[in-house]
Amino acid sequence: MISYYNINASDRETFSLKGKGQNNLLLLISEPESEFFHTKIKEIIGAIKLNVEKDTYYVYDAEKFKHTGEFVNSKKIKNIIVFGLEPKEVNLNMECALYIPGILEKTRIVFVDPLSKILGDKNIKLKFWKLLQYMFLN
Repeated sequence: MISYYNINASDRETFSLKGKGQNNLLLLISEPESEFFHTKIKEIIGAIKLNVEKDTYYVYDAEKFKHTGEFVNSKKIKNIIVFGLEPKEVNLNMECALYIPGILEKTRIVFVDPLSKILGDKNIKLKFWKLLQYMFLN
């Protein structure tokens, strides 16, 4: 059973949620927003035939995004990819291994390495690509 941490309105930090989310995909990215990382996210999402601005919601510095469960329920998110953060860092009370999709109620969620680590290691990049193929192209 998955439960959510309690969230008090006073505990919420500001964050910048972007994108239109038309494909109900949420990206939680540990790195700070930069042109370099955003270009790479666009390439990654483009490789699975989606547009990052149109098809996803995305958050950089995602450890500030403390109400994942509420957002997932309100927007009917189908898939979540969490880059470089643990479940507790995005206010989820669950256990999961990296690169193995889990289910959060009706939402598929996967935790992966930080974007910078994926980009810097050929083997990790291949592992990530296989995961994306499994989740979005099969």
